[in-house]
Amino acid sequence: MYSARMRPHDWKEFALVAVLGLAGFALFLTRHPDLQPTSRISIEVDRHEASQLAEAHLRDLGYHSVDLRVENVSFRTDHAWSSFLHTEGIDRDGLVRFRPEAWWEVLFRHAGTDEIARVRVAPDGDVFWVQHPVVPGGAGPRLTDEETQAMAATFFRDVVELPLTGWTLEESRVNQLPARSDHTLIWRRNIEGAPGSSRLLRLVIAGDQVASWSRTVELSDEFQAQFTPQERVHAFMDFGILILVTLVWLTALVVFALRFRTGEIGIRNGFLLVFGLLMLFIWWAFNTAPYSIHAAMVDADSPFTVMFIYIGIGVQIFFTAVGLFFVWNAGESVAREVWPAKLAPFDKLFAQRFFTADIGWGILRGAAMAAIFNLLINL
Repeated sequence: MYSARMRPHDWKEFALVAVLGLAGFALFLTRHPDLQPTSRISIEVDRHEASQLAEAHLRDLGYHSVDLRVENVSFRTDHAWSSFLHTEGIDRDGLVRFRPEAWWEVLFRHAGTDEIARVRVAPDGDVFWVQHPVVPGGAGPRLTDEETQAMAATFFRDVVELPLTGWTLEESRVNQLPARSDHTLIWRRNIEGAPGSSRLLRLVIAGDQVASWSRTVELSDEFQAQFTPQERVHAFMDFGILILVTLVWLTALVVFALRFRTGEIGIRNGFLLVFGLLMLFIWWAFNTAPYSIHAAMVDADSPFTVMFIYIGIGVQIFFTAVGLFFVWNAGESVAREVWPAKLAPFDKLFAQRFFTADIGWGILRGAAMAAIFNLLINL
């Protein structure tokens, strides 16, 4: 019978796991802000506050907010921009204020229509991107180029609090509609210390009303050439993990089939584990699905798209549950033959004896092994 009291070789194992675990944990603390850029972002407004700020901004632009309802609020990131901000010699703080690394994207739907308005709100509550649908048949004045540029200068100075001094007007287009004229203007300003990369200001004026405006960036071809291979490596690693998981699943299926025929496998523990994880996964997936749909799909408002996403989630949940069932039962059967002591914490857990030394030691060992794995993949 396995005892929780440590023998000499247990102390050696404990010391090794503790040292490697602490090293992995220290590496995690030092590397985490670089590996997960959003971890260093101070989020000062929550989802609800972001939607209120977005609605107030549209109201300031002259839109009737009573006709709008919040369709979705999702948190977005830009990995390329986050990577670019590590470039030496640039004004990182100023660039982040101009165009944040992450933002709340608020989608509004006009009552009784399919028109969508999008507003991006920075983590500190600053609105920096607005896209409002332009009604082609709406009436309005026909401003001259001089009047349009004067209106733009006033807007950026008083509303955005960003004077156009030092900016170069790169593009000015006019769309002559039957009842008004729409103007699109784009200003550019080079990013100091990063040749070829620029900050952009974009403004769309429908008649004499601001329809859309944004603060965006355009990164140099040289940086894009350096960043694209990194994204390909990440995609390749994700694909490799998928293949590895598939191989583990198939191996577990074969081991389960062979041992089940000879009566060497008990399925009770597997059912209990899978049921608990399945309930947790269902709760997580269907609570995050509405935000994931809008974040990942262009046509997120189509009933077919929504149905397709939920069917995909259901299929994923099913195969995940089946895979976990085979992997656990096959792994438990083999482990009881070659390493039975390591299953002591799980035996206590399934027996509902939660406050035991075995479970405590198992939790500490699991946390240490996670830190060690982090150490290995980041060295």
